[in-house]
Amino acid sequence: WRCVPTQCRPGGPVESVGGPNWPADIVPFALILYERGSTGRQHVAEAFQRLGLAPQVEMEATNTDLIVRMVEAALGVALVPAYPSGAVTRGRRVAVQDLGRQVRSIDSGILVRRHEQLTDAATKLLGFFRSIRADGAVPQG
Repeated sequence: WRCVPTQCRPGGPVESVGGPNWPADIVPFALILYERGSTGRQHVAEAFQRLGLAPQVEMEATNTDLIVRMVEAALGVALVPAYPSGAVTRGRRVAVQDLGRQVRSIDSGILVRRHEQLTDAATKLLGFFRSIRADGAVPQG
């Protein structure tokens, strides 16, 4: 997970709001979270609760791209999943701080129907996903 702790004013510089006492440093700021009932929101809430912190949840959004855009528009700060490629925040006017393992990761899986013959294309796609290393690197070749 990464924090996108940014104060971004129209026409102004991007300023990081996280400091040495992170995440306590962002509690006074408006927090943008995933919508109620989402796994991402639950994991962020657990992280703050574990530290005895109560952030000010000001807004909710349905997806990561929207949350990053809201931070870029100076509507608040957010915690979003970190992707090895940096694709979520690349090209955005936001500051990013890596949180390491302070927020529980979201485990994902692929569901297929039992006893159903997969098409060649689906079999190749599953093979591709299985080839991706735990760090997100895709084998070349």
